[in-house]
Order: sequence, then C-alpha cells, then structure tokens
Amino acid sequence: MKIGLVIRSLTLMILITLGLLTPLVSIPRSASAYIPHAPIQISADGDFTVANGVTGGSGTLGDPFMIEGWEISGFPQYGIHVYGTTAHFIIRDVYVHSGPSNWYAVYLNGADNAHIWNSTIITSDIGIRIRNCENVTLVDNDVSQNLLGLSVYLATNLTISDNRIEGNSEGMSMGDSDGVFISGNRFTDNRLSGIFFTPSTNVLIMHNNFSNSQYNGVSVSHGEGLIIEDNEFYNIYGGAGIRTYESTNCIFRGNTFSYSKYGVNLGYLSQGNRIYHNNFIFNTIPGDNRNALTTNYWDNGYPSGGNYWSNYTGIDNCRGVDQNICPSPDGIGDIPNPIDPSSIADYYPLMGPYVDRVPPTVSITSPNDGAVFDFSPVNVEGTASDPGGGGQIRAVEVRANTGIWKMATGTASWNALVSLKQGLNLIEARSWDYAGNPSVIDSTSVVYNPPVNNPPVASFTVSPSTGNVTMTFTVDASSSSDPEDPISVLEARWDWEDDGIWDTTWSTTKTATQKYTEEGTYTITLQVRDTGGMTDETSEQVIVEALIPPQNEPPTCGIMDPISGTEISGTYAIQGTASDADGNVQIVEIKIDGGPWMVAEGTSSWTYIWNTSLVDDGQHTIQAKSFDGEDYSGLVSMTVLVDNTEPPPDGHQDGFLTSSVIVWMSIVIAVVVLLILIIFLLLGGRRRVDEEPHGQSQQEPLEELLDNDGEP
Repeated sequence: MKIGLVIRSLTLMILITLGLLTPLVSIPRSASAYIPHAPIQISADGDFTVANGVTGGSGTLGDPFMIEGWEISGFPQYGIHVYGTTAHFIIRDVYVHSGPSNWYAVYLNGADNAHIWNSTIITSDIGIRIRNCENVTLVDNDVSQNLLGLSVYLATNLTISDNRIEGNSEGMSMGDSDGVFISGNRFTDNRLSGIFFTPSTNVLIMHNNFSNSQYNGVSVSHGEGLIIEDNEFYNIYGGAGIRTYESTNCIFRGNTFSYSKYGVNLGYLSQGNRIYHNNFIFNTIPGDNRNALTTNYWDNGYPSGGNYWSNYTGIDNCRGVDQNICPSPDGIGDIPNPIDPSSIADYYPLMGPYVDRVPPTVSITSPNDGAVFDFSPVNVEGTASDPGGGGQIRAVEVRANTGIWKMATGTASWNALVSLKQGLNLIEARSWDYAGNPSVIDSTSVVYNPPVNNPPVASFTVSPSTGNVTMTFTVDASSSSDPEDPISVLEARWDWEDDGIWDTTWSTTKTATQKYTEEGTYTITLQVRDTGGMTDETSEQVIVEALIPPQNEPPTCGIMDPISGTEISGTYAIQGTASDADGNVQIVEIKIDGGPWMVAEGTSSWTYIWNTSLVDDGQHTIQAKSFDGEDYSGLVSMTVLVDNTEPPPDGHQDGFLTSSVIVWMSIVIAVVVLLILIIFLLLGGRRRVDEEPHGQSQQEPLEELLDNDGEP
C-alpha cells in the first residue's frame, strides 16, 4: 500500500511539473523578409491579379492562387479583404498589423476554399474575421495583441490548427457554424476567454492549450453536441477551464484542468452533458453543477470510469459496478467523489491520471484492391473503431500516393473523394482516437486509365485592333474550344507583349483588358489550358498609335465702343469683347495708329483708357487683338476723329453768337445808350442854368421842381 501511494504521488508531481512548464514553452518562428504592400481587396475570382498581391498559382485545388510575403500596416479599413470568391487561394507568410478601430486585419466574407498559413496578424481591432465561408483552414499563424483574435460566423468545414492566439482581449468567438475542427492551438494570456462559443454544430476542440485567462478557457453558450477533448487548461485564475450556459449533450473528456478557480462549471439549465476521463489537479473548485440540472453525468460508467481528482480522499480496494467485490482493486475509487451538495457525483473516480494508450483501428472497404477506373476522383469508404476509448473515433484521414492526408467524412463509417493519377495509385487510410493515438494504416491499390485527352484550341478576338495610348483594348477568348471539356472550365492567361512572361494568372474568365502607354505594334498571346493539363496558344497583333493633339481654335476679338467714325475727345474708355471656343483668352492688346501694342484690362470683356489729348486732333486708327496662349485672333480696327480744340469764351462757338446771347447783348447796348442820353440831357440843362444872370437864386428852380410832386 505504501509503495502504491509513493507511485501515485510521484505520478502526480510529474504531472504538476509538466503542467507548470507547459505555458512557458513557445514554438519558434522562422524569420521572414516582408515587402510593404498596400491593402489588398479582392471581390471576384477575376481580381486575383498581380496588382492585388497575387504572386502565383491559377486558382485550382492543385495550383491555388498565392498571396505571400507582404507587410500591410496602417490600413484605413481592412488589411486583406477577400469576398465573393470560389477560387482556391492561400494567404501565406504575410505580416498584417496596426489596424484602426472597428475594422479587421484580415476579412474573409463569402470567400470559399481559403487558407491562411504561417502569417502574423497583430495589433488590430479584430485579427481575422471569417464570415459565410466554406472550406477554410488557418494553420500556424500568430494572431496576438488584438481586441479579438479570431471571429468566426456562418462558417462551414473550417479547420483552425497550430496557431498562437495570445495576448488578445478575447481569443476567439464562434457562432452559427458547422463542421469546425480546432486543434493544436495555444490560447494563452487572453484576458476574457480563449474561445467564446455560441450555437454551432459538429464542432471538435482538442489538443489545445488554454492558460492564463482571467475568465474562462472555453465559454459555451447554448452549445449542443460540442466535444472538447484532450486539451490543457492551466491557471484560469478568474473563471473556469470550461463554463457552460444552457448547453446540452456536450462531451468533455481527456482534458487536464489545473491551478484554476474552476475546472468545469456547468451553468444555468445545462443538461445531458458528460464529463469523464479528465484530470482535475489543484483547482479551487474542480467541478461545479450547482446551477445546472441533475441530468449531467460526471463519469462514463463502469468499467470505463470517471475522472481523476487530486483532492479525492477515497481508496481502491474493491471492484465491480457497486465496488463491492473485495479485495480486488480496479483503479477506480470505492466511493463516489461528490461534485456539489446535491446528488451529483463522479461515481467511478480514477485513482490515477487518465492515459489512453490503446490505438484505434481503421479498414478500407471500397474500392477493392486492384480495381481499375477510367475516371477520377473516386469514392473511398471504410470503417473505424476505438477499443480503448469507448469506441469513440476522433477522425479518419485518407491520402493517395503518399500525398497530403485529408479528412474523411464520418468516423465509425466514413468516406472520402480521392483524386488519382494515371497508372497505379496507392490509397491509404488511418484513424485517430481522442487520446491522440493513431491507428495502423490500411491501404488498397487501384489503377487509373483516363480516356485520351486532346489539347484545346486557343482562339480570341481583340477590340479595337488599332487605337491610341488612351484606349482600352478588350480581348475575348470565348471562341476557344476543347474536344472533351466545355468552354466554362477552360482556363486562360495572357501575355500582352509576347515577351514570354505571362502577365495574368490562370483564370476561367475568358475576357480581359489592357492599355498601352507607348505607341507601337504589340503581339498579344493567349494560352488556354484544359482540365487534363493540355494547352494551346495563339497570338494577335494590335497597333497603338501616338495621340495626335487637337488643332487649336484661334480666339476672336471685337471693339464695341466707340463706333467707327465717332468724334471723341479727352480721356476715353475703349471697350470690347473677346472669346475662345476651345479654351480661354489670356490677354487682349490694343494699338493706336502705328504705336506699340498695349495690354487692355480684362479678357472676355475688356477696356482700355485712352488719353486723346496726347495725340494730334484729327483721324486716328484703333486696332485690337486677343491671345489664347497659342494663337492670336484676327485684327479688328476702326477710325475715330479726335478734336480737343478749346471752345471760345462767353459762349461763342464756331464764330457765331447764340440767339440768347444776341438778345442779352442787345438789351445791354440799349441800356447803355439810354444812360448816355440821360446823362447828356442832364448835363445840357445844367449849362443853361449856369448861363442865367448872377444873383438869382439857383435853388428856386429845384424847389419848384420838388413842389410839383417830384414832376419836372
């Protein structure tokens, strides 16, 4: 008994030590020399071009488009945005970082057959967003220091494996998806949860490391049939390794929960869940069922057993469903391990950490060995089982001719489509159990004799056949054909200068456009490829002419004031208009007689102030013209009469008196004559008085004159 206790203690210490060291292990990355690139946006299969960062490939399953080697930073919205595509493509070895708020570093929206490998996606609002996509893989990427590392919604057939999802506020969120496989990832140092899971189907989370999260390793809301297996949950210091809410029929097995607040916390209305073959080591509350229903199961029955609990105090002395056959230890504790004060318990607690070392089995049932086919791909079928893990198979993989292993559909009964090469083909299958044990490989050999493949016939039109450097030439290869394949599956690529370098990648789109920047005769070459790999080429010539600049239309000019023949004097404003049919008038010039050209004020309406006092009186010629930067208008001219003679004083003009002046002069002369006459009469009377005898009063006549009322 003492020896057994020592062995269990040593085993426990080794397990604890490994648990402590696991978060410290990091996977080294190979250094890459990235090339700066503008944000990439692809909205159709035809957008997989060199300008959009495509470095190779044709978009098929065997030759996908490649987008690799770029560094994209400081983007306004998306670093890489691909949507509405069906072509196969790989984003590999890119560095996308420093994105703005509320946007995504990499966004796949309706982009099927996509793969993101060995890339660094950091310091953005959302690292990678996958929405409404089918057949997507994320492998060996660094998705760190984002607000949300991965966001998955409406995805189908998604594989997320061997990624580092570290230091995000939330590691990953997933909802409304089907067929999701999450394996071999490191969800460490994510502040909220490693994975936040909302309703999805056929989801398997296994062989991941969840550590150093404040809340939960995996948060499951409304989960149905979710399987979480063979994961490491370490130091989930504020929450649980796995926490559920209204989740049913989920299986949590083969996991290790250590040094966390909760190991597994089954929350509100969770029911029908089964938790077994897990290792609960030094957690504050290893298992919690208080807020869940009592229809959850914390073991897998006898003899499969339940979980290993580091705080279990029972002993193993007996065996059997009721543990009442004694003494006969079976590695299962003799008394249940209570989960909470209710009747919930692990009725078959394990006495030591759970380890499954029994491999599963696999068998190919079809096709038979030696079968001959004249078509490809072929359907391969088989069965698998796991005698050491309760019959539960994690996955079945199939490959042909020692190529890449591909996941089959189904487990206990499975099938897969396998592409063949001409001649003899080796088809292999293997299965994996939930403990990570592989089966022995089963194989079968078949022969593929494809029908004779004739090459396609390349043909295209180019429109126009002659143009200039401003024109876009359109090529159309829809007239190409193939004896076996329809035109829709034929692929085309173009060499715009016939220099041996293909300027476009393979595409089933048959039309393309090209512009040339220099004049000359160019040969356009088309290459067409059928599904059997046979090709054909053809060429057409286009003539690119230099751009002939348009002829300049001279401007016009006119003198509006004065009118020819007008008599003017003093300072006079000469006015006119000017216009240009294909541009703008720049200046208007005016010339007096044979003098210099002088610039007028204004253009479309112009004015020149002329001081006529600076020229002699008489006839003068005025000329005007306008200039549009290239040509002058025709000359316009006119003559005027300048008269700056001073007018005669006192109203005389031209030697004649006006009638009013004559009248006034007549009145003035009459008044003067009358005054002279009166003075003469007065002087004449005074002489008569002076001639009278002396002594006579000279005053009397005056008095007499005055006595008669002033009348003489």
